[in-house]
Amino acid sequence: MTSENTPEAGSLPADASDAHVEHHGQDDSQANVEAAAPAEVDSDDAGAAGADPHATPMPTALFVRRERRMNLGGWVVLALVLGALSGLVWGMFRGVFDVAPLVIAALYGVLFIGGALALLAVIIDWLLERTRAK
Repeated sequence: MTSENTPEAGSLPADASDAHVEHHGQDDSQANVEAAAPAEVDSDDAGAAGADPHATPMPTALFVRRERRMNLGGWVVLALVLGALSGLVWGMFRGVFDVAPLVIAALYGVLFIGGALALLAVIIDWLLERTRAK
């Protein structure tokens, strides 16, 4: 992710946020007219809110994912799920088919196998981010 404010190909124009109008059974010509017209604000409403009607809005930061790969949270969740599944499989190979011992085996798998895999994912992500920053 990056916090750069660079325009993308096929992105919306700068005034697209002002032109957002919900269509509720209207034809496109009337929706375009409503989108092009500026919204009128009563002076009583603006004074009651205590905001300056001539103040410029704060800029918005857009975070764009440039790559199609899973983020760190996804890898950690996947590691924990793999740990739980390995604990369940280990418990079944041991001949345990009761619910309580299988849950305990799954929790041990999450703690020992999933935790180690999640730590490995964190270290790999840290190294990739460190080399990408250089």
